[in-house]
Order: sequence, then C-alpha cells, then structure tokens
Amino acid sequence: MKTLKLDLDGKNGLDVFLERAWIMKYMGLKVVAVRCSHTTNGYHLELDLDNEIDDIKAVFMQLALGSDYRREVCNLLRIERGCKDWNILFKRKFKINKLGQRVKVSEEKYDPELSQKILDILQLGE
Repeated sequence: MKTLKLDLDGKNGLDVFLERAWIMKYMGLKVVAVRCSHTTNGYHLELDLDNEIDDIKAVFMQLALGSDYRREVCNLLRIERGCKDWNILFKRKFKINKLGQRVKVSEEKYDPELSQKILDILQLGE
C-alpha cells in the first residue's frame, strides 16, 4: 500500500483537493482510508491507496491534488538524493525565538469525523 500525504494550506485547501479528487480515478488510484488533521494554516491529509505507486508519481499526485508546491519540490529533491523517508508531514512545528527558546507555532489535530466524510465523498466519486 502507498500513502499520499498532502499539506493543504489556506482556508480553501480542502476544497481545492475535493475539486481535483477526480484525478486519482483517472490515474487508476483507489483510496481505502483517510486521515485528516487540522493545522494552523489548513489541513494535513493522508490517503492510503489500495495499490503501490512509485515515488515520483506520488509527488506528482500530491502536487496535482493541491499539496503545497514548496513541500513537493523539496520531496522531489529528497527522492533524487536517495532519501528513503522523504514523505513527511510534521505533527508539530517549532521556531527559535530571539531568546533562543523553542516556541511551538503549529500542531495538527486529528479529525475522525471529517476523515470519514472525505472518504465517503471519494468513494462516491468512484
């Protein structure tokens, strides 16, 4: 199984994904599970597929489905450099303030109801 991991930024990030979800059908991909988490800037979405796809196709699909383009460029560079664990979504993000202290700037919160709604929408579209 392959998992697509999308970083959907902005208040319309999830809408953009749902408008583009048809792309998965035409690429021969079927989603069997969804995990959606709220973040400070949007959503993190993990889509478990019923089939394997290669890493380059995974990056393409993530980008086509609305994931942050900067993240996907970095993912492509990680793949080209031979990194095996290239597809990462951080559960928490920190920055260092002027005093040298670590300050949390973002934390994702899993939403089981929204995850199920998204899976239902994707399965209806198949």
